[in-house]
Amino acid sequence: MILLPVLIPLLSAVVSFIAKGNTTLSRWWLIVASALTLIYSFILCRAAFLSPDALQMEFGGWEQPIGIAFHADRLAGLMLVVSSLVGFAGALYARGEIGRSTWARGYGFFYLLLLTGIHGAFLTHDLFNLFVWFEVMLMSSFAMLVLGRKKLVFQGATKYVALNMVSSFFFLTGLGVLYGKTGTLNLTDLAVRLSEFGQETAILSSAALLFLAFAIKAGLFPLYFWLPPAYPNTGFTTAAVFGGLLTKVGVYALFRVFG
Repeated sequence: MILLPVLIPLLSAVVSFIAKGNTTLSRWWLIVASALTLIYSFILCRAAFLSPDALQMEFGGWEQPIGIAFHADRLAGLMLVVSSLVGFAGALYARGEIGRSTWARGYGFFYLLLLTGIHGAFLTHDLFNLFVWFEVMLMSSFAMLVLGRKKLVFQGATKYVALNMVSSFFFLTGLGVLYGKTGTLNLTDLAVRLSEFGQETAILSSAALLFLAFAIKAGLFPLYFWLPPAYPNTGFTTAAVFGGLLTKVGVYALFRVFG
């Protein structure tokens, strides 16, 4: 159940890519896939609120903190429901607003891949995989920006990608420093390890780098300068989904890591 809010849009993205030549099917498939994602996100959120402990899933038989794990607590459950609701609303509006040529170039595929990255970021329980999901979001959102093939969109998208790549560099550097000092990137294990090291230079340096990376991705003042050129020149659906979801994942990361 924990995996479904990520698995449904991921598998649906594959189907959407295969069927991208059929714009009618692509439009309805996006609506159906986003509706299923919303339903299972609500089920998972309900389970997280009813469970006394956070729901967890470990991959490949490797226990934490070594293995990759998904972690669904009440905050993650709420964020999944909100993001799925925005995704479903965007899918409904995209059916009439997005042109046939844009659908034929794979708009539905990148839309579902974006939802996959967002939900993976909400559920992952280690920082390196959070970085991976951020990159999935970056690639798919860049593709959604440039599908319109307008000059102003390309200019905004270039700034968007360049500054988010800088953010990713800060993120990866911060992870390297943090792992070199603590030997782990699992959030639960980090909470224990960091209390042992205190205010050491390596810890403060990694904290500063991670904060800078998340602040750029969240569009916090004064690091929001990539945002105005990117959003206004896209379609209504893309701008609404980006404004409702992308920067909010950066805010979520700030709460999750620094909380």
